[in-house]
Amino acid sequence: MESTKAQYDCNMSMIHSLDRQLEQIRPEIEALLQNQLDYYYELLNVGADVRNMGLSWVIKTIWYLGGKIHMQRFPKALDSDSIKYLLEISRMDLERDKVAKKLHEVAVENRRTKLSEVRCVVQRSDRGEPERHYALKQEDRTQDEQEAFLQEQLRRVILRLKELRKEEVARLTKIFLHEELRKKSFTNDMYKILCMLLGTHRN
Repeated sequence: MESTKAQYDCNMSMIHSLDRQLEQIRPEIEALLQNQLDYYYELLNVGADVRNMGLSWVIKTIWYLGGKIHMQRFPKALDSDSIKYLLEISRMDLERDKVAKKLHEVAVENRRTKLSEVRCVVQRSDRGEPERHYALKQEDRTQDEQEAFLQEQLRRVILRLKELRKEEVARLTKIFLHEELRKKSFTNDMYKILCMLLGTHRN
């Protein structure tokens, strides 16, 4: 009994010690997080696409770090429609990643279940047991249906992402072609803006 109490006291002492250490380094962690946010806020503000993927990855990183994004943080070269496009494309990118991850998990579990059933059939055959014909289990139908549903959901998200990009490019092209009638420097401006919106490595 005394040994158990001594172990309990020792464990509690370690927990309190770790709590104190955590409190000591918490300000450093918060400062580091803020420095990271400031860095990505600056990238967003100047339109620096250092990964050649468009500014959506900067937006997603800021969200991931718990930051908030206001309209004034975007480059001055972008109009309100382009900003709305970036926010929407970033949100849908996150949705795509979430659905793809869920689909992978369901598909792996589905394959594991089917493999287990095949092994049972093989084992029965090895033992010389008569072959049995089973209807598809409700659980199997549910897994197949869920996988098919997620595949369709992922397809729709990807299709919508492509549509959004196409619509934004068409909108900007119309604007800049109109600007060409007044000045001759639009080509470079349009390229910079398209890089902010789509990146140089576009799908």
